[in-house]
Amino acid sequence: MVATSTCSIIKKRHLFCCCVCGFIFGCAATIGGIVGIVWYFQNSISNHLKKNNNGTQQMGCLKGWERYKGNCYFFSKSNMSWTDAQTNCTNMSSHLTDVEDQEEALYFASVTNLFIGDDAWIGGRGTNSSNFKWFTGGHGSIPKVMNFTYWAQDKPSPLKIGKQLNSSPPIQNCVHVWKQKNYKWNNEQCSKEKQFVCKYVYKK
Repeated sequence: MVATSTCSIIKKRHLFCCCVCGFIFGCAATIGGIVGIVWYFQNSISNHLKKNNNGTQQMGCLKGWERYKGNCYFFSKSNMSWTDAQTNCTNMSSHLTDVEDQEEALYFASVTNLFIGDDAWIGGRGTNSSNFKWFTGGHGSIPKVMNFTYWAQDKPSPLKIGKQLNSSPPIQNCVHVWKQKNYKWNNEQCSKEKQFVCKYVYKK
């Protein structure tokens, strides 16, 4: 009887150990599967974003970007020249922002005041005081016509410094939003360092 009882106890303990081990390995397998699925989707999204270097369409708004209608906006904390700012935006699969209508201009003014609180470069650039366009693509892309403008009074001003030899863009003709004039637009020396706003169209 003692031997039978001992065997019974050993079997019960063995069964208990098997159940516990099975539970632990089952949980580990489940967690491993979940981690694998998360890694797969993160990797897929990362690869998708890397492919979108033209700054046109990405999936949703990235962390740290603000969403308005179909666009995502990034408000920089650092100051750069217009050209360096555009390069920085391009490296984030976006471009210096364009502004398409009055509604977007008013929204843009309010959030620029909130997140930057100072002048900020946008994607407009000109070869003279009446020929400004949006530069929203990569190097060599065709600029967009400015169908909507939001210039401050008496702006854009004529080039005060003029074009220098091999200067591209002209050193006085890059567009920024102007805090002093409620974030309407002004043209300024492209070499000056300002904060800036990047933009891309999100894809649902």
